[in-house]
Amino acid sequence: MTYISSPGRPWALPVWPRFAAAALDFLVLLVPEAIAYQLIAGPTLSQALHYYNSHQKLGLANAVAHTPNYQPAVYHFYIAMEAITAAYLIASYLGFSATVGKLALRLRITRVDGSPLRVRDAVLRSLPFWVPLLLPSPVGVYVFFFQFLGGSILIIFRPDHRGPEDLLGNSMVVARQAQGKSLADAIGLARTPTQPRLPTLTPPSPTVARGGHLPGWEPVQSPPPSTNDGADEPGSEPKQEEKP
Repeated sequence: MTYISSPGRPWALPVWPRFAAAALDFLVLLVPEAIAYQLIAGPTLSQALHYYNSHQKLGLANAVAHTPNYQPAVYHFYIAMEAITAAYLIASYLGFSATVGKLALRLRITRVDGSPLRVRDAVLRSLPFWVPLLLPSPVGVYVFFFQFLGGSILIIFRPDHRGPEDLLGNSMVVARQAQGKSLADAIGLARTPTQPRLPTLTPPSPTVARGGHLPGWEPVQSPPPSTNDGADEPGSEPKQEEKP
């Protein structure tokens, strides 16, 4: 069976398609998050920006201080953004075994035994994508950045290509054709070369004659001595018995 392949080798555990799928998911999430921004924090941030343009000499901090409900609006927007992210990921894991980006790249998310994710697995797998940004700024931004960087390194260099989200959710990302296979089977598929192995040919063993000698090399045996004392030899006269 053929799987998603790189030059000369099939891959049941893709690496680079995962990053492309993550970029697509980021674009997908921008739409509802932009709507949430306009509904929750848009008017307040527009008011702060208008005050800043009118009093640029006073600085941005002064504009924020003179804008009522600025901090609560920003906090509520962050909460809504992370809630959207968590709902999107968990619903995608449980409903389709893949996000929109992974569906587009023909990837699937399963447990390490090949079965679909459970609710607990889906929740744990989504944590690294939205929990860090709930931390106070700028700590949350730093945590999210290092988590993304470290997770990318793990995905690239681990033999099973599993990131922190996979380790938390007991999951793995496989090619669509390998969905349902366990992690051990997927690793075997990823390491199987496309060119079939040729059978090893062994020369036939020579036939050994009885006695342990090769054919044609048996020892020469001399004929047994005659017991007729030359009676049977050609040209010889029969021996007469002596009379008493």
